[in-house]
Amino acid sequence: MNCLQLDGWLEQGWARAREPAQATGHGLFGRLIDGVPSHGEWLVACGWQLLNGCPAAQLADELRRAGLQRMADGGCVYSETETQFWLRVVQRVLHLKAAEGWSEVRDALLSYADRRDLPLQYYSRERWYSQLARYRWLRPDRRNFIGERLP
Repeated sequence: MNCLQLDGWLEQGWARAREPAQATGHGLFGRLIDGVPSHGEWLVACGWQLLNGCPAAQLADELRRAGLQRMADGGCVYSETETQFWLRVVQRVLHLKAAEGWSEVRDALLSYADRRDLPLQYYSRERWYSQLARYRWLRPDRRNFIGERLP
């Protein structure tokens, strides 16, 4: 998906996301990202929601509900630590790039699409893939990224 297609997809999703929940049967995030094809689009969708006024705590709750539902449906394995880590990456990018405009934010978030190894710079493999990490936020055990410029 190119950037123009991604922006159009987000605008359509955002219009769907503002429909009443009872009309679609999905939470806010589920209505926005229905059918997200990649990690990069997931990051951009999170950034889009935060820039459009969705409180971070509400987004985290939506992500948790959507992840647990997908897990219950036999899809992916949900990890609270993974969700919170990537949400913090999105928030950090927004903090650094929001004043430069949406296209800069989007491009910065997309630059993390292929960086699935990034958490292992902050977490040991044992901690990152642990059962405990699936159920609650675990702080990094290698180094803390809060306040530092992300690689």
